[in-house]
Amino acid sequence: MAGSVFIDRVLPLIVFPTLLAAAFKLILGHLSVSGLDIVLRDQCLPGTGQSTPFLLEYTGFKGLDDSLCGFVSFFQETFANPLATKQLGYFAGTGGVFILFLALESSRKRRSALIAFPMAWLFVSQIMTIGITISAYCLVFTLTNNSIPTTKASKKVTQASVEAILAGLIFGGAAPTLALMHYQDPHVSAWWQIYPVYIAIISQIYLFIRPSSTTSGRSFAQTVLLGSFVLSSAFHLYTVLPLIQDTETLKSLFLPSTIPVEPTASAGLKTLDFLRWDFSLGIGSIMAATLWFAQSGLQLFGILAWYIVGSPLLGPSAAATAVLLWREANLQY
Repeated sequence: MAGSVFIDRVLPLIVFPTLLAAAFKLILGHLSVSGLDIVLRDQCLPGTGQSTPFLLEYTGFKGLDDSLCGFVSFFQETFANPLATKQLGYFAGTGGVFILFLALESSRKRRSALIAFPMAWLFVSQIMTIGITISAYCLVFTLTNNSIPTTKASKKVTQASVEAILAGLIFGGAAPTLALMHYQDPHVSAWWQIYPVYIAIISQIYLFIRPSSTTSGRSFAQTVLLGSFVLSSAFHLYTVLPLIQDTETLKSLFLPSTIPVEPTASAGLKTLDFLRWDFSLGIGSIMAATLWFAQSGLQLFGILAWYIVGSPLLGPSAAATAVLLWREANLQY
């Protein structure tokens, strides 16, 4: 979807700031209106009369430990609610597309310096949420014309880069997340917060050990995206099929509400609302950005039709990953 000033410059300034504003209102706004921010704060302030079970020594640095307490409290309240835990597991199990999209685009030979450090973006998302950070990233991505590489040099990703991304994703992203979901422990939750750092370190170690090479990574990138598509769609089906006749639970799990949760509701219901909006606006921003991959009206219609059909059947993450795979297959480098 490229070729005019309106499409390349004006339209992104309409679409993504709108998504960004929605993310602030529906994620952080609901956090405040529902009172979840107060619940999490009070669990980390001694002397308020509230229990502070998560005000623990995580790193040995008091200031940092105090800051981590709120994040840990969020996850522990989530784990206390079965539906919120299921939503978090779905987010984690299908969320590889967020890492792959940012990491692959940063690895292209010619790309904007603003998207050159994907793990910095992901680290910010740990503080400002996925929904807010990814919508901001997609604005930068489209405005800097990274959606439409024009030369072979600008498109190229090396085999070594893709291998490093995969190593980081598996050992720096997936492994800590599996530990987070399995142990549901405050200390594991605390150390999970810096998973983007783990990914960056492991990727760099891999590149340091691996012999340097300029071999094209086009085929391997497609293989990685295909694998991510299969895993995301499988996890979606694993989550949805047992609930296929329980429409109320399905709606509660996946459909966010524009009405904030009542302050009197449990903290678990409030974290569920937070997670639903965070995931929806994050993946929605990636879907919107992929529309700029279309080079014709027919391709644009095809992507939109695929999202309408593929998202409920295989999950929005798998649907977005399939479009990334289609785009990678059509790049010639």
